[in-house]
Amino acid sequence: MPPDLQAIRFDCLPGASPATITQIFNTLSASPFRCITSLTISGASVAEQDVFDALASVVQLQSNLERLELRHVPRVTAESLSRLGQHHRLVKLDIQHCGTSLEEVAAMFTTIGSSFPRLRSLDIWLDLGLEDEVGVSTIAGIGSCHELRRLGVFCSRMKALTPQMMSEMRLWWPFMEDFWLGRSSSIPRGQGTPLSRFYDIAQAWSTTLRSTSVLFNLGGDVPPNLERTTKFRHLRSITVISTHLSNDKFARIAEFLSSVTTPPFIIQDRRSYRGQECAELNRRIKEIHQVQQSRVIRKE
Repeated sequence: MPPDLQAIRFDCLPGASPATITQIFNTLSASPFRCITSLTISGASVAEQDVFDALASVVQLQSNLERLELRHVPRVTAESLSRLGQHHRLVKLDIQHCGTSLEEVAAMFTTIGSSFPRLRSLDIWLDLGLEDEVGVSTIAGIGSCHELRRLGVFCSRMKALTPQMMSEMRLWWPFMEDFWLGRSSSIPRGQGTPLSRFYDIAQAWSTTLRSTSVLFNLGGDVPPNLERTTKFRHLRSITVISTHLSNDKFARIAEFLSSVTTPPFIIQDRRSYRGQECAELNRRIKEIHQVQQSRVIRKE
């Protein structure tokens, strides 16, 4: 293999012994590969102590590393992440299956914030067994990653967003483009983030946000339309928790969402992308946007 190799993807096949995988990582550490910018590691065997130590040796040597993905690697902890070393060029980090307690999750985010301060994209799938609610205080450790553009924290229970939480995150991540929180399969219908938080998100990221999934609850109260409100310039999709809606509720939700968005814009239910409710809402929102645009054209 050429010494200027820039990307490596390593999939640990079922049945591969930890000793064999460790030997492979040790061989990589002794190789002349020092130009790697993208490293993807997948497989439960990496969770073995000796294997992860060997992997850490590989990662520590890659001063040009920009993207790191640890897929299907259980029991990733703050301590194990700290052994990977500091990488100020790393802009993308994906970790699956980690964090079995709030304390461990908070420590892990703190380690990420200090080890990878230039992150622009972070996706973390927390352990399905974590039943405690994850809030802003738990992920505050990455508040220092001010260049973050994408954040995905996928967990069984996420605390509902509040105006105070949005104010904090607005200061931490002023350039947010894709904002994903929670895991749809674990949230019952009738629960989720109230639509009123949409105003707070607009106040924070109206000029940058492109997509968000904080699982808005369509079954709750619909905020009033404000004549002068901040509109999203680039938001193209949000994810909701659909429920049985009356015709009047359809109309009010469509009016509200079209008042704070610009076309093209769609809503989707992560559990059913072809849901009739979302299709009907999208049809109504599109019609309202078309009327709004025609009025602007006539004024001109």
